[in-house]
Amino acid sequence: MSLTMIEIQKRANVEATNRGYSSEEVASVLFDEKNSIWETSIMRKNLQRNPDLSKKLEGKDYIVFIYAKKNKIPNIVIEGGELYIFVEKTTGQILLTLSGK
Repeated sequence: MSLTMIEIQKRANVEATNRGYSSEEVASVLFDEKNSIWETSIMRKNLQRNPDLSKKLEGKDYIVFIYAKKNKIPNIVIEGGELYIFVEKTTGQILLTLSGK
């Protein structure tokens, strides 16, 4: 049985909240179903340098949710403060969480 996208996003939101990304602090959430943004990101290139972390995604069918925090200055998004949450499509298991600096 597969989970719906809403169920998968709820799991990602719980993980984001646990990592300090409350709904009040999040400027945007990007749902990267085809992982096209992830495939070209600098964060992915950094992950490839860490085989232990890379293995967590190897052979998995996942969706990436990218959370960006608000800046204290209105309407400005903090660059480099993204949170990447990888959720397995069928089970909803959080496979990996990465955060920028």
